[in-house]
Amino acid sequence: MAKRDPFPGEKFLYGGMANALGGLGTNPADVLKVRLQMQNELGAAAGRQAAGPAAAAAAVRPQLGLLQMLKKVVNAEGPAALMYGWQASAMRELSYSAIRMGLYDEVKELLAVHGDDRYSFPLWKKIVAGGISGCIGAAIASPTDLVKIRAQALNPATGRPFYSYPSPWAALGIIYRTEGGIAGMYRGVVPTVQRAMVLTATQFATYDEVKYLLIGNGLLEEGVGAHIASSITAGLAVATTTNPLDLVKSRYMNQEFDKVTGKGLRYSGVADCLMKTLRAEGLRGLYKGWLPNWLRIGPHTVITFLSFEALRKAAGLEAV
Repeated sequence: MAKRDPFPGEKFLYGGMANALGGLGTNPADVLKVRLQMQNELGAAAGRQAAGPAAAAAAVRPQLGLLQMLKKVVNAEGPAALMYGWQASAMRELSYSAIRMGLYDEVKELLAVHGDDRYSFPLWKKIVAGGISGCIGAAIASPTDLVKIRAQALNPATGRPFYSYPSPWAALGIIYRTEGGIAGMYRGVVPTVQRAMVLTATQFATYDEVKYLLIGNGLLEEGVGAHIASSITAGLAVATTTNPLDLVKSRYMNQEFDKVTGKGLRYSGVADCLMKTLRAEGLRGLYKGWLPNWLRIGPHTVITFLSFEALRKAAGLEAV
């Protein structure tokens, strides 16, 4: 079947659809990841600074593992809690991920010079293309990430949500009206963009490089086998490179904010969140939630790239 040029916006549409499928299938792991990242936030230091016995007790509870957290969530909130935030997740994927996946090929073409082809395109250019694509996508769609985090997380001190919204779309309006307009909607945009740049650069560059090493060396042919092997490798790489940024982003976005000044009540900024976490929990604290992060991003990456490749193939477009 002869390959054709895509229609305007076609790659963006397929990228958003593929990521929405991946997000829906891995939402339970995403919820568990966020909950693990929030537990014992700042350790004993939070207990000493917290107001009231409930917050102090919450700060010194034993650290839960993945299966223990799963049991706790299901027992306390029911199995449906594992799908908290799925609507916000879909809204995020259909915006942020559509942009970053749709732009990747375009940026690669801008970086290409005479002699670059699919098998010799330099790795550093793939990393740069992924970073630029992720940056633009996250910079535009950051409010959807804010809503998703708040829909999945709880107040680590009380075990209840800081925020409750009737729907993701309503949440955007409420945040705009009550938290300082556009500034409130884009709260946490810096760590969101940083994570997106690292994630997309790692994910696409790893997938792209591994796939064409396998195909270029005759180990596999273009098809499902190469797509699965490449996406599994990419998922492992992404979980490792993004976990610290993901944890800081989640904690900063999930805290309570003063409705008058707009300042965080626990962290004054992203750098403050990072330094307080390191001081209280050490470097290991930045890798809380790594396992569910990988259990989410690994299958998410596989589902996303398999779907993206299948949609492109069905539409008569060239493979990634």
